Amino acid sequence: IAEDIPLGVRGGEPREWPDYHSLPLADEEIFPVAGASYVARFGLPETVEDLPSHRLIHLEEPFRDAASWDEWFQSAGVNITDAGRGLRINDYALVIQAVMEGQGIALGWGHLAERLLASGLLVRATGHTMTTGKGFHIIWSRNRELSDNARKVRD
Repeated sequence: IAEDIPLGVRGGEPREWPDYHSLPLADEEIFPVAGASYVARFGLPETVEDLPSHRLIHLEEPFRDAASWDEWFQSAGVNITDAGRGLRINDYALVIQAVMEGQGIALGWGHLAERLLASGLLVRATGHTMTTGKGFHIIWSRNRELSDNARKVRD
């Protein structure tokens, strides 16, 4: 994080950031999600193996390695090699917007999708969840004291 920003949120493992303190926010849990309008038109896949016959939306972030469909299929024990077709978007917020608009099925991060699932805007497309052993953390510099306001936000 930049010197003038007291707190940040980072995904990964704390050992990757030796110059920062960290507090865990959420484990990285990933599962396919679809929008209600997509489900109304095309239905949900009956099995994980059926997913490639649906329009998959791929997150291709330029600044971090986000989990891919290939990794998710491997975690489900399925050898799918043609998961590369579909829509490619480089911003997670736009991926979720496309899903809510019914444009396809995407990988959802549990801690970000939970409210949209609870509201019915998104539905889980399968029961399998991939866990990476990584997580999302609040971080702050070991070399700088936090202000009272930053401490309140962190705590």
